[in-house]
Amino acid sequence: MNWFIILSLFFIWNFQECDCCMKWKMSADNCDCPDIRDRYIDKWNEINKTALWYTEEAGCARNLSCGLHLRTTLVFNFQESEIPFPDAASDPFAEALSTLDLYDNSPPGRTLNLFSYFGIICENKDWYATKYPNGFAYNGTDYKRKYMATGGEYKGSKSRVWLFTCKMPREFL
Repeated sequence: MNWFIILSLFFIWNFQECDCCMKWKMSADNCDCPDIRDRYIDKWNEINKTALWYTEEAGCARNLSCGLHLRTTLVFNFQESEIPFPDAASDPFAEALSTLDLYDNSPPGRTLNLFSYFGIICENKDWYATKYPNGFAYNGTDYKRKYMATGGEYKGSKSRVWLFTCKMPREFL
């Protein structure tokens, strides 16, 4: 009898405070991170952010693709990354690459989901990349592009996503 009274009081108190199980389930569907599409940039205005292939799932699970025949890069800042700043870098920015074949006559890149390809996660109310399958490129002090970690050496290292781009094959770094 005492357990019945204690459990009844517990449930009544939870419903009055609005901390019931239903609320917990609903809050699991919310994501504290901003809309990642706001970090999209397209210098040629070939595709606007509403044309991106984008779906939201429970929590912070997302699917985001640039579409067909586009190269995808994700820009991060070494100062907001677990990846060490290279000595030969002229600025703190780097581009995680979807392909290393960046020439004008190369075939179009394949469509990929940025979230699974770059391992994008929501942490501390912001988006972080955790995978760099083709490494990343940065500007060297000699004004030439440098490539690093092209074998995926930094998998698991977090880098805050600054922006991402969808590039046509004629554009290259």
